[in-house]
Amino acid sequence: MIEYTIDQSDQLILVWMTGTNRCEDLKAHYARVLNDPRYDPTFDSLFQVDGNADGPIMTELPEVKTVMEMVAQCQAATKWAVVMPAGFKRTIVEYLLQGVNLRSVTMRFFGSEHEAIAWLNEGRRLPIVASGRDRVQPASASAAVESQCPPVEAGT
Repeated sequence: MIEYTIDQSDQLILVWMTGTNRCEDLKAHYARVLNDPRYDPTFDSLFQVDGNADGPIMTELPEVKTVMEMVAQCQAATKWAVVMPAGFKRTIVEYLLQGVNLRSVTMRFFGSEHEAIAWLNEGRRLPIVASGRDRVQPASASAAVESQCPPVEAGT
């Protein structure tokens, strides 16, 4: 499952990936984010990937790269911090995502949320205060509006 919330006060998109996922789930997630009226292409992103996240998405990383490149086209000089437990799975993900063309987006992997937030705070006028799973407020599909970016649609 992929959940997210957009924290406008911290200018941050918080994303949580848990359980079994497919690339189609990632496409659907980005379609929701890009159509969310709170979406701002200048916001950084903090991805929390739990140690149990798995499923076909792990074998679909070449397709995931394409989705990420499409989404990066909608971003303006932002940072994507990925918090994922160290280990074999993270090593494989980092290796397979090498060379992804994220344009003005910089993506880094971290072992802890604290390290990720410290990196995201570098160069910020107003630092990110804190994060946590209790802040998840999944976006309502009924609140979706037309995006200014090319659509990332599930099933394409």
